[in-house]
Amino acid sequence: MRICGSAGSNVYGALVRYIFDPFFACYCAVWPIIHYCRWKGMPIPVLNNYLTDFVFIPMVAHVSLGFTRCIVLNRRNYCYPLYWLLAIAFYVSFIFEVVLPKYSSKAVGDTGDIVAYFLGSAFYCYVHQHAIVNRPKSAHRKNA
Repeated sequence: MRICGSAGSNVYGALVRYIFDPFFACYCAVWPIIHYCRWKGMPIPVLNNYLTDFVFIPMVAHVSLGFTRCIVLNRRNYCYPLYWLLAIAFYVSFIFEVVLPKYSSKAVGDTGDIVAYFLGSAFYCYVHQHAIVNRPKSAHRKNA
């Protein structure tokens, strides 16, 4: 069974190798840094307010796309269309910026967050997603 272009490997190993790329590593590094600064009482103004929202959609979309490419479709070059990513941003914006503030005093509806979600979707569509499609096939294999 071929999973993500790597013969003889298990599904989970192929998926993990496929998902962890430099972009995803940066997304994962940004999150704890921002939250650590918040915890220490030293929030970085623009980054604290919008960077975590900007990277949220690319993080979710990348994991989802890896699962779709490696397990569901088994097509290495499949990309999400922009309108799917914008639909994800719309859904997340609605839940986190409209619905959640009505039920939680910690959640605040902010149009800047909504803009960050949509910009993150566009970034993922035009930069990250195409970078992983165009990387060499050996980058998807453990021992290439």
